[in-house]
Amino acid sequence: MYVKDRGEICPIYDTFNLFNRKWVIAITMDLFNGCTHFYDFKNNNPGLSNHILSKTLQFMELNGIIYKKVYEDRRESSEYYLTEKGKKLNTIMYDMLLYSLDELNFSSLNDEKKKELKNNYKKSLNIKEDECC
Repeated sequence: MYVKDRGEICPIYDTFNLFNRKWVIAITMDLFNGCTHFYDFKNNNPGLSNHILSKTLQFMELNGIIYKKVYEDRRESSEYYLTEKGKKLNTIMYDMLLYSLDELNFSSLNDEKKKELKNNYKKSLNIKEDECC
């Protein structure tokens, strides 16, 4: 077992640490669903303050998950996009969905609803058949 504070390398820990920020998954899903503007993320995530959203976007940009496109003619109109590195999170997020549906308490969902969720996430995350399952 790797323990990060012992100075050992643990890529799995580092990946989970990326998602450790509360809003990273929600913002990443928004990006996969076509949101690009600050207020799109704000409107889609009730309870997310402007300050925390700004910090989360900065964190994601610093970690190479997103890039920010600033328009010179419209200084306040920036857009955010997933980088190639960010796009690769799709299979991780889909696997997290599969794990959740299989291993966590989702007994209230029937098989048809689970299948619908899987299909919706496949579409949102641009999952191809050869990338999953």
